[in-house]
Amino acid sequence: MIGRLLATLLLSLAAVAAAAQGSAGTTAADPARVRAADRLMGVQSPRLLMQDMAVKMAAQMEPAVRDSFMAMMRDEQLLDTIVNITRESLARNFTAEELNALADFYSQPIARSAMSKMDVYMADIAPRMIHEILQRARASETSGKGGTAPR
Repeated sequence: MIGRLLATLLLSLAAVAAAAQGSAGTTAADPARVRAADRLMGVQSPRLLMQDMAVKMAAQMEPAVRDSFMAMMRDEQLLDTIVNITRESLARNFTAEELNALADFYSQPIARSAMSKMDVYMADIAPRMIHEILQRARASETSGKGGTAPR
């Protein structure tokens, strides 16, 4: 169970990374961007986001692996690395103005309320979206119009 969840997470992250390769922003560590990234991370903490994701993933795991998974996800060195990766990527891919706009948005109570519902929203639409995509892929393969069937 843990292997499947981690594989799904890693494949999703890899797909997002591959899609973003062509659109990566500048490579600078512009001090204004870094300050703005830190400001955004102050109102939308990567540590808290990781912990929230870990708790939700762990709830779906077998009890035998849940504790070791949570221990790994609470590792300070891992969390520090995630924070640094996040900071670097935010500063590289967004302007200071964009980062500050996001920080302004996430600072608002209504934004926090809306974003707290995002996981429920995603859980609601994901199975239906996956179903539709798989249906289209199967239909495409059956009709001979190309596409690849899931294995």
